Amino acid sequence: MNKVGKEGISFGQIEEQVVPPSTVDEAKNKTEQISKRHSFITLTQSISGISEYINKLTDDDHKKIEILTNELAETFFNLRCQSIYNSIFGSQIYLLKILNSHKPDGLNENRIEAYFNDIAQKYPDFFATWTCEMYLNFLRQSILITTNKNNFCITEFGVDFLVWLQLTGFPESKAL
Repeated sequence: MNKVGKEGISFGQIEEQVVPPSTVDEAKNKTEQISKRHSFITLTQSISGISEYINKLTDDDHKKIEILTNELAETFFNLRCQSIYNSIFGSQIYLLKILNSHKPDGLNENRIEAYFNDIAQKYPDFFATWTCEMYLNFLRQSILITTNKNNFCITEFGVDFLVWLQLTGFPESKAL
């Protein structure tokens, strides 16, 4: 893409390969970089609408800050969960549910390895070059799991993600 403007988008020779972000932090950083380089018309319109909405709710500036802070936190949480949901495997969701049922102790490395090996046998073509460490890396980077005394445990955010999944009604039975 060479140019974005009111005239539309013009494409030219690709100068660099675009690689999708692999973590929530990378996605956030990429979004911030895009917002700094481009002025989005719909974003500007949203800002006006939000300002109008907040001003109708209250005249108190402290209350406005509280409302906006809560809304921003909720929006960030939902965006983070949606971003994770777009990339997570169904078997990883199921593993989170297993870890949730084993709180607070979690599961030891042998049980996690056995779980991964079962998944790898179900999908041999896909997981032929994967290790258990690679499989768990997404869950760790997304702060859905952690290790505690050589056991793998679900984090508070992991629990919140499962609750969010239930409340939104997104299917848990995804591929892989």
